[in-house]
Amino acid sequence: MNVPYPWLESNAHALEALRQAGRLPHGLLLTGRPGWGEAFLAEWLVQKLLAQELTVSARLVAHPDLRWIEATEDSREIKIDQIRLLNEFAYSTVQSAPCKVAVLHEADRMNRAAANALLKTLEEPPANTFLILTTAKPGRVPATILSRCQRFEINQSRPQAQAWLEQTLQTADVVQRLDEYGGAPLKAFEAAQAGLMSIDVLTGKLRSADAARVRAAVLEYDMADLVERWQRLLIKLIAAQADPDLRLFEFADELTWFLRQVEGSNSANVALLFDRLAYRWNLLRDV
Repeated sequence: MNVPYPWLESNAHALEALRQAGRLPHGLLLTGRPGWGEAFLAEWLVQKLLAQELTVSARLVAHPDLRWIEATEDSREIKIDQIRLLNEFAYSTVQSAPCKVAVLHEADRMNRAAANALLKTLEEPPANTFLILTTAKPGRVPATILSRCQRFEINQSRPQAQAWLEQTLQTADVVQRLDEYGGAPLKAFEAAQAGLMSIDVLTGKLRSADAARVRAAVLEYDMADLVERWQRLLIKLIAAQADPDLRLFEFADELTWFLRQVEGSNSANVALLFDRLAYRWNLLRDV
């Protein structure tokens, strides 16, 4: 498995140089903004450490010297029982590879008990054991964990991302897609593959004959992602005005309130909340 994306090559070269020199840290944190592929870099490093070409994703491999830990679907967090199993694995004997590797994907999802349980293993990592943590939200990882890992920032090269996306999608709107997703190539690619409407198209249809269909489709979207794209649209509208309309700033607050309601309660009526958002957006456009 070669490094899958061109912007990851510089990170891969740096990590490989450390590995070959015997200086690769036993606790690593791979991080970058969402949509730049820190998990893919972790998978590439896994194959290097295990000295094995992986034909499928590392998270699917049943290898005795590999553990891939991530949040459970039911709770959306990494729990202490998962970390206890990771710790047992870390202190076990190597079976067939040159070393043991554990990947803690989206480490920011660890609850407090899980993070505390990981500390000793990070402080005193067993010989021939590497712990690879990935996260796009390092600010949510406890400082006690961060201080015990060597941090590697994903190379976020806009030219390389744009060139890759142009070659992959072969469409004329690559720059617009990248801008909408904050320059993150993998998020832009996934949105294109899923057929998601751009935020310009989506908001333009909120009072059209297709409004009901658009609203129904939006309810299947990731709401945090939708709000983030809408916020970028607001920034673009504000930047285009010599004397920005204050109501644009008010609507930005409305977006924040909407997301807080949706994410803060399992019983939130998302359809009703989005209807309110659409109504206020249409009022803003009417004036």
